[in-house]
Amino acid sequence: MPTRSGSPWIVLGVVSTGVLMEAMDASIATVANPSIAADLHTGLDTLQWVVNAYLIAQAVLLIAAGNLGDRFGHRRVFFIGLVGFVTASLLVALSGGMISLIAFRLLQGAFGAMLLPSALGILRGTFPADQLKLAISVFMGAFVVGGVLGPVVGGLVLNHAGWRWVFLINVPLGALALVLGLLTIRRNRIHDDTVRPMDLSAVLLLALTLLGLLVGLSQGPYRGWTSPVTLASYAVAIGFGTLFVLRERAARAPLLPPHLFRTRPIIAAVLLTLLVGGLAFGSWYYVILYLQNIRDHSPLAAGLYLLPVTAAFVVGSPLGGLLNQRFGSRTPLLTGLVLVGAGLGGLSQLDGTTPGFVIWPLLVATGLGTSFVTPTAMEVIVGNTPEKMAGVASGLGQTALLVGNAIGVSGIGTIIAAGVRGSLPDHLADQGVPAGVGAQLSGAVGQLAEGRVPAVSPEFGTAVRSAAHSAFLDGLQVGLLVACLTVSACVVLLIAVPRARRAVPDRTDTAQPPIPRTTA
Repeated sequence: MPTRSGSPWIVLGVVSTGVLMEAMDASIATVANPSIAADLHTGLDTLQWVVNAYLIAQAVLLIAAGNLGDRFGHRRVFFIGLVGFVTASLLVALSGGMISLIAFRLLQGAFGAMLLPSALGILRGTFPADQLKLAISVFMGAFVVGGVLGPVVGGLVLNHAGWRWVFLINVPLGALALVLGLLTIRRNRIHDDTVRPMDLSAVLLLALTLLGLLVGLSQGPYRGWTSPVTLASYAVAIGFGTLFVLRERAARAPLLPPHLFRTRPIIAAVLLTLLVGGLAFGSWYYVILYLQNIRDHSPLAAGLYLLPVTAAFVVGSPLGGLLNQRFGSRTPLLTGLVLVGAGLGGLSQLDGTTPGFVIWPLLVATGLGTSFVTPTAMEVIVGNTPEKMAGVASGLGQTALLVGNAIGVSGIGTIIAAGVRGSLPDHLADQGVPAGVGAQLSGAVGQLAEGRVPAVSPEFGTAVRSAAHSAFLDGLQVGLLVACLTVSACVVLLIAVPRARRAVPDRTDTAQPPIPRTTA
């Protein structure tokens, strides 16, 4: 059975449509949450799991899903993920209560995890080496564009229909991708040494490790980094992570082969994905909160500020791929780091009156820089891995991106919260707010760190709002400045990306391939 499709660019369009849809659903629920809360009569504590359940289910299963694609065929796993994702989207839209909605969002995230690494595995088996870098850049551009477009598309849908239609739009998109995929994506060759029983204990240990890490990262900025929940989450991550490493070192067929972490380009690319992708996403997250809560923009108007970021990815992803293809990975990585650092440095100067024509170019700089860095880093990870492990490598890279997003949001959020705690008393005093009123805000640092002001006595409402916004801006400026300095320091990581030839060949098409054991 041939391993390459006769229409590789159509295949790229099909798998990009699948991940665009999946990435939108990771962020689209944020704008739908207020409508869901009103319709299903729930509060913020429960509502946050509409987003968290999806992201956690996806993150903990990406590497296992990539392993499945390597073992049983990326085409098969991609179609199972696509059909399951669309079905789960329909079930989410039909949910009658929060328990069923969260359960179906978990299911959505699990099937979404099957889409991502299998899509990259399909591209690795479809494109020749001289086109693979560009293909991966375009693909990763579609993935990030989906995440950025989620709030915009969600806002547009909510302006004309109910929250359920936010999830129902996946049905026609998924059906189109399925039909085109069945016509264009051919079965990939499965290597004899990958068809072995999967180590389910390793899957469970890795899932528990990532679950503990993500819960700790999400709760730390709000509950405190020394709270029982946060400490328990990290204890779970460290304990099960240690067991996972020991298990993998002893396994004959490891879920995540340890030798991947002995390759310098892969290590450097994973770290760049964690830091640069995460800090860029974290900056966009808090700029949106700034626009909504400090500048009083509607969710849709705030989301429209990210449209230039989308345009930057549409242009930058293929451009970064061409630069990678022509000059190697150093050029797009270095260019991207400089752009992201410059954008974050400019955003760190935001105040209560910064005009849009100043904010937009800075957002474009971060978007364009990220469109160079993250696809190139993903290509380094996948390209330095044998084709028979393309799914695992893809899952590793995308897990790094999702964990990086959590690190970016929690890291910047922690700095903002510390800034609020430190400067709020002085701002309240400057506004003439009595100490007793200020003491009432001590337990609301989580809200204040997002620019939201809890209800207080009407007599001091305007003064408290002004002081809280000033404290938020103090923290935001420091948080984005630290992010800028961190990205700037990442230039050192480029030393770990050698200019030499890859450790493993990109393709083996020049040699006669062995007769496949089975196909999928």
